[in-house]
Amino acid sequence: MKNIFMLFFVLCFGWMESVMGQINPDSVSVGSKTLAEGLYEIEMYGCNMIVSSGKDGVLLVDAGYMELAEKLRNEIRKINPAQINYLIDTHWHFDHVGGNLVLGKEATIIATEYTRKLVSKDNDLLGEKIPAHPSNLRPVITFSDKMTLYFNEDTISIIALPGGHSGSDLIVYFKKANVLHIGDIIFSDMFPFCDVAHGGNVMQIAINIEKIVDMFPANVRIIPGHGREYTIKELKEYQNMVTSTYKIVTKEMAAKKTLEEIKKAAVLKDWEQWGVAFTCNDWIEMIYNSAKK
Repeated sequence: MKNIFMLFFVLCFGWMESVMGQINPDSVSVGSKTLAEGLYEIEMYGCNMIVSSGKDGVLLVDAGYMELAEKLRNEIRKINPAQINYLIDTHWHFDHVGGNLVLGKEATIIATEYTRKLVSKDNDLLGEKIPAHPSNLRPVITFSDKMTLYFNEDTISIIALPGGHSGSDLIVYFKKANVLHIGDIIFSDMFPFCDVAHGGNVMQIAINIEKIVDMFPANVRIIPGHGREYTIKELKEYQNMVTSTYKIVTKEMAAKKTLEEIKKAAVLKDWEQWGVAFTCNDWIEMIYNSAKK
């Protein structure tokens, strides 16, 4: 699974190049668009960030890769030249918090308590060594449930939804704009990555999606960490994919089939169109490991 995962990010998101320290910022394009008055989406190297700009200053959701942090900062300066006041981490993965190592020098970092725990020590992700962040560049405001910021004439709800994509996930809702950033709880139009080793679970992805559907208006605009914008209707369809494939694989497990036997049987052949970043067999393995835990 690791090799396929890394190959996909070389082609689409650049993850392998980041790990190997080979990102050339000059070759990376940046896309920006206005979501609402004072609220912007920046897309760079496969990652979607949100910027709130107004009389109170600048707030950023996710900081992308460390190697691209200055490029991201320059793009934010086009919106507002002031320093970043707040930086919210949707979870601990380095394509979302790598930029903290640069932008955290000016911003107050907000994250779940588990994100702080994970970035405070050396870690391993799919066989790659992820070094700890320096103590002065770790989250300084943490929580385990939810918190609210009243910033730039908006009510910003920051809600922990751990246990799906990883144990460190949170979502960020901009009430005035009716825009929701959900981090990597889904990967648009493809099987997601479930970080089972750090608290993730496939079935919890479906549960967390249901919580989002119940929690927010039907017309909310949903910005994933990677890929295109989603609607609530599309999110429900995504949840159906997760629950349906989970039931198929766990039924095979209940019949005492091994992981290799389940893969060989091609039990997810009807879901092959979702195998973009990860093949059906990769997804089977994530379901299998989740169910075992």
